Amino acid sequence: MNQARSVAIILGMNLTDEIRSLTRDYLDAWWESRPDFPGFQRSYSEPVIKHNDGYLDRMSDLVVKELRHLPSGEQEQQALRERLMGQLQPFVRETLGLSEQQFQLIQRSGFIDVAAQFAAEARRYDPSLTDADIYQASRNVMSMNFMQLLLGLPVELTPAVFAYSLLYPYSDNLLDDPTISPQDKNTFGGWFHSILVDQNPAPRNERERRIREMIALVERQFPRDRFPAVYESMLGIHAAQSRSMELMRAAASPYEADVLGLSFEKGGASVLGDGYLVAGELTEWQRRFMFGYGCFTQLMDDVEDIRTDRAAGIATIFTQSAGRWELDGVTNRLFHFGEGVFTQMERFPGEEPALLRSLVWDCIQPALIGSLIRSHQYYSRPYLAALQTHFPFYFRTLERQEKKLKRNKVTIVRLVEAAGNLPGQRQERPFSESVPQILHT
Repeated sequence: MNQARSVAIILGMNLTDEIRSLTRDYLDAWWESRPDFPGFQRSYSEPVIKHNDGYLDRMSDLVVKELRHLPSGEQEQQALRERLMGQLQPFVRETLGLSEQQFQLIQRSGFIDVAAQFAAEARRYDPSLTDADIYQASRNVMSMNFMQLLLGLPVELTPAVFAYSLLYPYSDNLLDDPTISPQDKNTFGGWFHSILVDQNPAPRNERERRIREMIALVERQFPRDRFPAVYESMLGIHAAQSRSMELMRAAASPYEADVLGLSFEKGGASVLGDGYLVAGELTEWQRRFMFGYGCFTQLMDDVEDIRTDRAAGIATIFTQSAGRWELDGVTNRLFHFGEGVFTQMERFPGEEPALLRSLVWDCIQPALIGSLIRSHQYYSRPYLAALQTHFPFYFRTLERQEKKLKRNKVTIVRLVEAAGNLPGQRQERPFSESVPQILHT
């Protein structure tokens, strides 16, 4: 870690400068991470993997059957939730090898219920949102809930959590769309910047009207005069997202754009925004961890999207290497980088930090392996064989089960909606009903 930069942050600098400093610090941390095979804590023998495969097959059959005809009555819905959770909870615990303490932490965290509440509120607010839109937004909901847990705050769907998460499908997707011209993106970017600095320009279309409503929800929870850092963080995200349009050139030489730096700035600023929109204010070391967590999760997303990013012409450190070099070493470095980021969690005051860190890391490692095998053609066979011993299912089985669920139109969003939101847990006044009143008061 560069001590001069750390001192500059402590003495005080604006958030834009801090984002630049943190980006450089985490670039240093990336290059200090090793490219050798990770030292995974958990391994799976062949008999265990075969057992888990059979368990996964039974669970996917159950989910398809239960979600084929969703009940409309409250009692029937409650019975469905109890059946699903009664089967899914032991499945997750057994196949991932979670301890009793880790599993109890999942149960009391409330993540699934908040995700289900968010999906219901988002559909009520905007029926045109697709499952893909809601899934994309709900991933940010989960990130913000994670920040709430870390900071010792209630895990809940606040106005700011709802609003900031919906800004992803409304704004980021436009800036990431390769079919929209740079001129149109710049025009939209200028309008969005004006909203963030409180100039209140009139919305010119339905998308901009909804974005304005989302900012109004944030203002409801965090008034601008009392929480200026919240809006500085959103400006930082917007600036990083705008600069990341340089990544829309997969054929560019690695020396034409700082692909890793732009990715870190975008991902780090985004999760830094999660923290501010959860707590309003953050300490220096809280900002440092959240930025690093965002860098890591951005690269996780890039691993998951290797094939689609290549097709869309988006440059990432993975698409620039895929097809030219095997991705074994760069992915190893990602595991080591993430492990370094998560060691910082133990300073937080929320749930038992060591327990939460172990739970998150034990869940992230198989999730990352599951993401990269979708682009298995870019990895060496020995590397995939080595990873298989640290994954609870055979890779080919996971691929087959994903196809079965897709064929039966079973999505994560539908499963969360069916399993979460037990009676009495929904808010009495949904955000979707309160937005128009907020805008006219």
